[in-house]
Amino acid sequence: MTRTLRIRLAVLVASGFAFLACLLPCTRAYAEGGTWPPVGRLVGGEPYDVAARGGYVFAAAGGALTITDVSAPRTPRLVGYCDTPGSFARHLTLAGDYAYVSTSQYGLSIVDASNPARPREVGRCTTVSGWGKPAFANRYVYVPDGYSGLHIIDVSNPRRPLEVGVYDTSGPAEAVAVDHGYAYLVEYDFGLRIIDVSRPSRPKEVGAVRAPDIALDVSVVKGYAYIADRLGGLRIIDVSDPSNPSETGHCDTGGYAWAVAVSKRYAYVAAYAAGLQVIDISDPATPVLASFCDTPGSALSVAVGNRYAYVGDREGGLRVIDIADPLHPSEVGHSLAMGSPQAVAVADSYAYVGAMAGWQGRLLVVDVTNETGPVAVSSIDVPGWVFGVAVKDGYAYLAAWWAGVRVINVTDPANPVEVGRWECDGNPVSVAVAGDYAYVADRYTGLRILDISEPENPAEVGVCVTGYAQGVAVAGHLAYLTDWFGGLRVIDITDPANPVQVGYWLSPYYGYSAALAGDCAYVPSGSGGVRVIDVSDAASPVEVGFCQTTAALGVTIVGDHAFVADGVGLRVIDISNPTGPFEVANWYSPGGAIGVASGGDGHIYLADEEWGLLVFPEYRPE
Repeated sequence: MTRTLRIRLAVLVASGFAFLACLLPCTRAYAEGGTWPPVGRLVGGEPYDVAARGGYVFAAAGGALTITDVSAPRTPRLVGYCDTPGSFARHLTLAGDYAYVSTSQYGLSIVDASNPARPREVGRCTTVSGWGKPAFANRYVYVPDGYSGLHIIDVSNPRRPLEVGVYDTSGPAEAVAVDHGYAYLVEYDFGLRIIDVSRPSRPKEVGAVRAPDIALDVSVVKGYAYIADRLGGLRIIDVSDPSNPSETGHCDTGGYAWAVAVSKRYAYVAAYAAGLQVIDISDPATPVLASFCDTPGSALSVAVGNRYAYVGDREGGLRVIDIADPLHPSEVGHSLAMGSPQAVAVADSYAYVGAMAGWQGRLLVVDVTNETGPVAVSSIDVPGWVFGVAVKDGYAYLAAWWAGVRVINVTDPANPVEVGRWECDGNPVSVAVAGDYAYVADRYTGLRILDISEPENPAEVGVCVTGYAQGVAVAGHLAYLTDWFGGLRVIDITDPANPVQVGYWLSPYYGYSAALAGDCAYVPSGSGGVRVIDVSDAASPVEVGFCQTTAALGVTIVGDHAFVADGVGLRVIDISNPTGPFEVANWYSPGGAIGVASGGDGHIYLADEEWGLLVFPEYRPE
């Protein structure tokens, strides 16, 4: 779960939403998967770990194992993915036709990847929580599992994995490499432990070396262990005598050393903000920084295959770097990265996904002509996190937190171009467009109205100071502003230069967004579920119904149904009787469902922080 969702849900935990969800009759508990499955998905999430084999790069990213064809390095292409339901894919290792994926909640997932276009899970070991980076040797997978130590899993039958041994550690086990009967385990706050696994059922430690900082990854080649030690850089340990290991050299990496891969005389280190660092290890006693290749964000993982290094970048996705000449590495291609989706709008067969990408924002343009196979066609970065998106007449308007409102020309979806901006001293979090005006919910100010008759030159014409605005919807001469500290404000915008609050509904719950249907506003209120507010009298809005959900954050309405982004998935609520709304279907996604939109094309689009963009059919009861 990413930074934003943790912030948004902190109050929900404190208020005991799980208890309410169990008691109140409107709510149906999510089953894993649910009753209303998506028909298409564009995988999102950070490429936390990567591995390369035979022209393909495998990545543990968000809620899936992804497989990217890199046979044409300049144009890498996602060809397949396998969901890891109910959990986040964190790390992986490859062996034969199988990928072994550590997932954050449900253990070791075993995926048959013999057909890269159709990988499928065939087995799972749930005796581990699936924390660290595993390794395969002979018929065993070695799984570092945080505080529960190193687990040894017999996968000779991939469909029936069996744990055969455990080695307890004093601290969190992070990553492991296996070589000639020994497991080289890096422990987060200790360093390297060497474990004799010649008898997998009875692993025993034979040697250890402390590292100065936080050990995160390890690679073992020809009698040396290479450790990515965060601020400690690259540490090189002589393990030719496993019972008497000793550090022989180290090299500063200029950034957090996060992961390491070794090929021939070079170590390739994913060094977080410092990108890919190439270190000459021909003399292990005096490793020397030979070169580097920056990446756009935070380099988390690295794999080496043939003449290329593949770097998983938190903000920039998969980066392909030519290392034929290690002294002059250069990026030759990359996949389009989604970042952490926060909002989505749909127009003319394209979905426009607003996202966070590290400390910047991103708009991803997705072709949804084929709803079962959405394709990312372009992206553009902006300085601030994108929490809101509205599209009108070939322009996308982005509510970009500290960077104001950015105007993107998307008349050519393959080549979005920023053409205008409105900067302010506030924090825009939502935007709606009607006529020649953009209505902006500014977190610490209230409603701000921009004249966008010239999209290249947006200009503020009016302000209604309300306080903690969170979402905005517009209908006719009224704007409906949800309040971060609860409630709904009704604002008369007949004169955009002089907006005036005319009504207010107070709620004990946080107000996140709003959608209008008939005489009612539907307000997702976090742990308060979806509140139904009669606004037929703008001066005196009154609650007439509610449907309890887990963590309601976003909503869109089609006909008699409200589709709710509910933190842990999608809820479908029957609103044919606004005074008695009830849930009719759901879908569980553990990543962080925040934004939802109707495409007007018979489909619903869900923005999920970890799982990416999911496409659902509109609900039609049988």
